[in-house]
Amino acid sequence: MQTGWLEKFPRLKAAVLESNASWLPLILARSSNFSNLFAFQRDNRLIRDPVEVFNERCFIGFESDETMVYRLWDVFQDIAIWSSDYPHHDAEDAWEGLRHMAELGVPATAQQKLLGENARRLYGIEPVMAVTERIEKYEPAILPW
Repeated sequence: MQTGWLEKFPRLKAAVLESNASWLPLILARSSNFSNLFAFQRDNRLIRDPVEVFNERCFIGFESDETMVYRLWDVFQDIAIWSSDYPHHDAEDAWEGLRHMAELGVPATAQQKLLGENARRLYGIEPVMAVTERIEKYEPAILPW
């Protein structure tokens, strides 16, 4: 973000996936501080604030158990994309994410963005289906060795 590489490719979007998301606000704040601190060493008219650039052009993946994303929903609502760690044994599904969001008071509009709208925006996908209720007795198929 601090080098201005996204400015060279104005239509490019970037996503940080498989990394969790809780660390992002700290890193972006630090990047912004360093950009301001070293502005005298370069032409900062060409390099914008890293937080602003990330929020315009980038996304980050998160999993259902990352409560920091839900606590900071206003920071993440336009950039975070829910992902599942399936088939790992500790993977949670979207219903668990919804439960965590409800417990922490994430507004419905932010939930929609986090669980689908942001991903559709990144990939340019139109909505085609909506699941409205959880399957209570789902057991995944066990594949033969």
